Amino acid sequence: MLTQYRLSPVILLLCAPGLAKERVFQLKPRLAECGLSSCHATRPGYTNVHLVPHSHDDTGWLKTVDQYYYGAKQEVQRAGVQYIIESVVKELANDPSKKFIQVETGFFWRWWLDKDEYMRNLTKTLVNAGQLEFTGGGWSMNDEAATHYSSIIDNMEFGLNWLVDNLGECAVPTVAWQIDPFGHSKEQARLFAEMGFNGLFFARIDYRDKEARKANKGLQMWWEGGDEDDVDNTIFTGVFDKHYSNPDGFCWDIICEDEPINDDPRLQEYNVDSKIKAFESYVNDHLRYYKDQEHIMFTMGDDFQYQNARMNYKNMDKLIKHMNEKSEETGIHLLYSTPSCYLQSLQEGDEVYPIKSDDFFPYASGQNSYWTGYFTSRPAGKLQERLGARDLTVTRQLSVMGDSGDCAFNLHRAMGLMQHHDAITGTEKQNVAEDYSKRLFKATQECQEENLPKLFPNIDSSTADMSQTNCPALNISQCAVSENNEQFIISVYNPLSKPISPYLRVPVPGTGYGVFGDQGERLVIQVNQIPQFVKNIPGRDSLAEFELIFRVSDVPSLGYRQVFVQKESGNDRNKISPVTPLNVPEDYVFQADNVQIDLQYYQGSTVGGQPTGAYVFRPDNSGKHSVGEQKYSEVVGDLVNETIMETGEWGAVSMRSYADTLETEIVWQVGPIPGGKEVVVVYSSNLETGGLFYTDANGRQTIERKRTLFNKFDGLRDAEPESSNYYPITTRLELRGTEVMTVITDRSQGGSSLEDGQLELMVHRRCLHDDWFGVGESLMEDAYGQGLVARGQHYLLKGASLSDSRILNQEKVLMPQLSFLGTSLSLEDWLAAGSKTYSALIKDLPTSVQLLTLSKWKATQVLLRFQHIFDKQEDEETIIVDLNNMFTEFDVESLEETTLAANQPLKQKQARSYIDGLEFALNPLEIRTFVANIVKK
Repeated sequence: MLTQYRLSPVILLLCAPGLAKERVFQLKPRLAECGLSSCHATRPGYTNVHLVPHSHDDTGWLKTVDQYYYGAKQEVQRAGVQYIIESVVKELANDPSKKFIQVETGFFWRWWLDKDEYMRNLTKTLVNAGQLEFTGGGWSMNDEAATHYSSIIDNMEFGLNWLVDNLGECAVPTVAWQIDPFGHSKEQARLFAEMGFNGLFFARIDYRDKEARKANKGLQMWWEGGDEDDVDNTIFTGVFDKHYSNPDGFCWDIICEDEPINDDPRLQEYNVDSKIKAFESYVNDHLRYYKDQEHIMFTMGDDFQYQNARMNYKNMDKLIKHMNEKSEETGIHLLYSTPSCYLQSLQEGDEVYPIKSDDFFPYASGQNSYWTGYFTSRPAGKLQERLGARDLTVTRQLSVMGDSGDCAFNLHRAMGLMQHHDAITGTEKQNVAEDYSKRLFKATQECQEENLPKLFPNIDSSTADMSQTNCPALNISQCAVSENNEQFIISVYNPLSKPISPYLRVPVPGTGYGVFGDQGERLVIQVNQIPQFVKNIPGRDSLAEFELIFRVSDVPSLGYRQVFVQKESGNDRNKISPVTPLNVPEDYVFQADNVQIDLQYYQGSTVGGQPTGAYVFRPDNSGKHSVGEQKYSEVVGDLVNETIMETGEWGAVSMRSYADTLETEIVWQVGPIPGGKEVVVVYSSNLETGGLFYTDANGRQTIERKRTLFNKFDGLRDAEPESSNYYPITTRLELRGTEVMTVITDRSQGGSSLEDGQLELMVHRRCLHDDWFGVGESLMEDAYGQGLVARGQHYLLKGASLSDSRILNQEKVLMPQLSFLGTSLSLEDWLAAGSKTYSALIKDLPTSVQLLTLSKWKATQVLLRFQHIFDKQEDEETIIVDLNNMFTEFDVESLEETTLAANQPLKQKQARSYIDGLEFALNPLEIRTFVANIVKK
C-alpha cells in the first residue's frame, strides 16, 4: 500500500533574478492528495466523460531522441518535448483542477536535470496533488514483439525507480499505457501484473478484432497474462475504440486545425451550440461500444501535443464548462481525469467483463496490411540490442564487487531507448537507427573500460595494452587484439547461474598458436580457414585468415575464467582445417538431423496498394524463391565439423556440429541483397504437426499457434496467407510431433510454420518502398557503400526434451562476454599473477533457477531477482532457494520482497509462495524480486 500524503496549503513564488520582492507567479493552494483521492467527483446517473490530457512522445522515430527533446529539425516533425513538459507544468500550476499524464520517464529525466529547486519543488507539489500523474513510467514505451522479457523488466525498473527516487511514492504509476506498440504480447500483460499495475490501456489491435469487440462491447476485458485462472497474473485491459488521438473535431493543439470554441455571443463565429451538439453526438456514438454506460474515457492528445498547453486547456475548460451547463439536458458530465481515475470508476460498477487468454498478434490495420515485417527489420540493430542486454547484465553483476561509476546508468539509458517501439522494431528513419546504435556502442564501451579491473584483477596495467579490450566484430571473424598481439589473455565471463563450457572462435592472422588454461594446461585447438565469403564482407577490416577454436571448460556461474593465448616461435605445426570444396550428387540434401535447411526469399508485392516495408510484410503471393545456384564445401576437424552452402552471389548457410553438444549451430549470412527481397532460413522435417507450431512470448512463455488460411475474427479467407501467419520470435520457434524440433535465434525475428513439419525464420529484408505508416523512407540499409550484410546464428535441436530446449535458450540469450587483453606477460608470469577465475556465487543454483538480476542497489543493499526458467510442461517442480552462504562478496541479512520492477514493496495479497528467513520457493516460470540487506565480507 502506498503512503498517501496530505499537503498543507502552500504558496510558492517564482521570482526574477535580483527582484526578490517582485512576485511574478503565484501557485494556488493544493489540498488534494495524490492517488485515487485526487480524482474529481463524478455524477451518478450521468454519463461521465473522463478527459485525459496526454502527449505521446516517441523517444526517437523520425528524429533522434535529442532532436525530439530540444525541438530540432522542425522541418521533419514539429515536436519539442521540453516545451511540452514546461508548458503543461505551468498550466497545472495555474489551476488545481487540471490534470495531465506523463508517460516516458526518459524524457522527463532530461527535463528534470535542467530545472532549479523551485521548479522541482513545484513539480513535486503537482505530483503530490495528483495533477501530474505518471502512467506507464518506463524509460521508454517498449515494443512488445521484438523485446526480451528481461529487457522489458530492466526498462521498467529503470524508469519507475528513477521516479520514486526523485519524486516520491506519489510518482508510482498504477496504470500501464501502451498506446502505440504494433500488437500486444501475453507476456507483457503478465509482466505488468507482476509489477503491480492495476490496469492496461492501448490502441492497436487487428482492425477486424476491434470491430467485433465494438459490436459486442468487448473492448474491455480481463487479460490472463499467465495460466488460465491465474488471478495474480491477470490484468484489466482496455482497448480504445479508435486511436489514442483527440475526439474528431476537438483537437486544439498548435499542430491541429480544428476550430476553437468561440463562446463570445457578440462575435459572428460563435459556435458553442454547434460544438456542444457535436460533442454530445460523439459521446453517444462511442458510448455504445462499452458495457459501462456511466463512464467513458477520451484521450485528449496525440503525438507531441501540448507544446503550447494553454491552447489545449483553454478550449477544454470551455468544453467542460458549456457541456456541464447542459448536463441536465444531455445527461453528460465532463471532468478532467486520468486512466487510474477512470479505472477506479469502472471498478466501482458491477459490469462483468470477458476474459482473454491469448495475445494480440499479428496486428493488421487493413486486409493487406499485416505489421509483421518489423519482427525482422534492421537485423543488425536487433543483434546489438541482444548483446547490449547481456552486457548490462554483466555490468550489474560486477557492480557488487566494488566501486562503480556512471557507466551502468548510461547503459541503462541506452538500453531503455532501444526497447522503444520505434527502436528495436527497426521502424525508425535511418539516421535515427544510427543514433540508437552509436548510443548503445558508446555505453557498452564505457562499461567495458570500467569493468576491466574486475575482469583482470591479477594483471598489472603496465603489462597490458588497454587501448582496446573487446571485439564487437567477432561475428565476422574480426578482432584487433587477437590479430595484432602475439600474446593475449581472454576473460570469459559467464552471466548464467550455472557453469558452462563454451567453444570460442578467435580470429588470428596465421598459425602456430598455443592456448592455455588457468592451471597452465594446454587446450585442444582447431585452426579453421576463414571462408572467402566472410572475408569479402564489406567493411571487414581484418588481418585474420584463420580462427582458433577451443573449448573453455567449467566457466563458473556469475563469474569468469581466463585463458592465455600465445604465438609460439617455431610452432607452425598446427593442423589447419581448410575450406574444401564438396562434389555432391544432384539429389544432395543440405541437412542436419534429417532436417533440410535452405535459404530462400519472398518478393514484395507491388500491386493492390499496400507495399511491403519497415512495418508491413506483404509478399507477392508467388511463394518462396531460391537465392541462386548452390555450391558446397566443408571444414573438418577434431572439435567441430562444418558444412557450408553458398547460394547465389549473396547468401550462405553453414552447419556446425561441435563435439559433445546437443545442438547444431546454423550460421547464416545474407547480403548485399539485390533489389527488394525478404530472406528466410527454412527448416523442413518429416514431422506431422497438424498445422500447430509454438512460439515464445518475449522469451519467457510458450504459445501454441495454429496455421490457418481463414481469419479468426470474421471467418473469411485471408488475403495475406503468409504474413497473417507470421509471429514474433524473440528466442524460440518450435514444432511438437513425435519428437520436438526447436530453432533458437540469436536476436528477435519473424517466423512461422507455413507447411507441416516446416519452420521458417526471416533473417534479413530490404524493401524498395515506404509502406505508408509514417516513417517516410524505404527500408534500404546500406553499409560501406553497399547493401547491409547481416550474419547470425540459429541453434537447431531435434529430438531433445522441452527442458533441454529451454536450457539452451537461456544459454544463447546470455552468451559469455569475452574481454581481450594484449599483454607483455609470458605464460609463466601470467600463471604466477594470481587468481584467474572468479564466481559471485559460493554454491551453484539448481539448473531450473536463474539469478536474473544481481545488482548494487542502495547503501548496504543489493537487488536480487530470481526466476524459475521452466514452465509446467518442461518441469513442474517447485524449487526452494536458500540464500544462506550463497554469495562471495557479501552475506544476506534480510530480504524485502518487492514487485517485479522493484519500485514498491509487494503487497501481502500478491505473495504467491512463502518466504522463511532467507529461504523462498519458486514455482514454474515465477520471478521473485528482493531488496536484500547485506553485510560485505
